Amino acid sequence: MRKLSENAIENIADGIVDLILSRGKSLYVPKVGGGNNEQNILKNKRTEHWIAFIRRVTKDEIIFRKGMVKYFKEQEVKALNALGGQKAVDKTIEQVVNVPKKKEELKKLAAFATPKIVQALYFEAINVLEELEISIAFDVSNPKVIEFVETKEGDLIKSISNTTKEALRATLKEGIEAGESIPKLAKRVSEVYEDAKGYRATLIARTECITAHNNGALNGYRQSEVVEKKSWLTAGDERVRPEHAAMDGETVGLDEAFSNGLMYPSEPNCRCTIIPIVSKE
Repeated sequence: MRKLSENAIENIADGIVDLILSRGKSLYVPKVGGGNNEQNILKNKRTEHWIAFIRRVTKDEIIFRKGMVKYFKEQEVKALNALGGQKAVDKTIEQVVNVPKKKEELKKLAAFATPKIVQALYFEAINVLEELEISIAFDVSNPKVIEFVETKEGDLIKSISNTTKEALRATLKEGIEAGESIPKLAKRVSEVYEDAKGYRATLIARTECITAHNNGALNGYRQSEVVEKKSWLTAGDERVRPEHAAMDGETVGLDEAFSNGLMYPSEPNCRCTIIPIVSKE
């Protein structure tokens, strides 16, 4: 399969964002006349910030999702081989269930995901510093950055492997109790991986990329030494969850949590981000 070029990825990302923006949401249409002009300018700037942010995230999300699909495809083959290698069906079938938790699988996931997360974080931080016109090099070895990467990687690998393992365990247990043959059990295994290669790969890619970019923004703000607060910013459409819509514009200190307990948007399928509040000194 031919590898997508950077231009191709950018075109796909732009197309996805354009689709989002073409749904007739008034938020994306600059207001002409009426209302407070200063408020309109501020709102338009916030909108532009979100659009630019989601374009950057979407490019990384496409690549991340593609990698997750490949990872799950290869793991499915191993799980099916493990199932086919059994001479008898019993109620343990740990050989199949434990495929996602094997050390080689965890290392493969880490080897794929870690560079992608670090890169997303790094480039978002660089973008932040450029926008703030701060001429310093972003320190990717900063303890705050290292702590995030180590924690995020541990949580991500554990979550993905556990979810796959438990899905396999549940469906195979059901099949065994129903007295199904190996071919029928194999179909159950493939169904687990169809979900993994479909909605799960998309969910993982979107959530991890949004989280990494937002963490990069926060660490960029910290290292800039001119940003004193951060403000929550939503997409502003009907897809925004109600609790996040209510938080739009909420502002707290850089190292303070928002009212939902998060330091920055990082929940599954979230499209929110943060914007900097710069010191006036």
